[in-house]
Amino acid sequence: MGLDLEHNMKDIYFDGYDRADVVEYKVGFLKRMDAYQKRSHLFFRSSVHDARVKYMFSEEDIQAFVLPQENCDVVEIPIDKFDFDRNSMEYGGKLLV
Repeated sequence: MGLDLEHNMKDIYFDGYDRADVVEYKVGFLKRMDAYQKRSHLFFRSSVHDARVKYMFSEEDIQAFVLPQENCDVVEIPIDKFDFDRNSMEYGGKLLV
């Protein structure tokens, strides 16, 4: 009859992630996301203190892009506006900043 009894554990990769239609969808999804990212604006976010001391933004830029927060103010600056060396940037820190 062609019926086999097998026991499969539920796993993250048991859902057919390598099926041709799933792979085709993933490729299309990645292409769409790449197109969206090229059209979206990226922001650099830091504390006001770091914006002054560490990144040396002018007071004018800090005031233009400051976002008042409950615990502390943050600066969210569009990356298009400044020439950042993305390879030298440090990531991490407090989650609220």
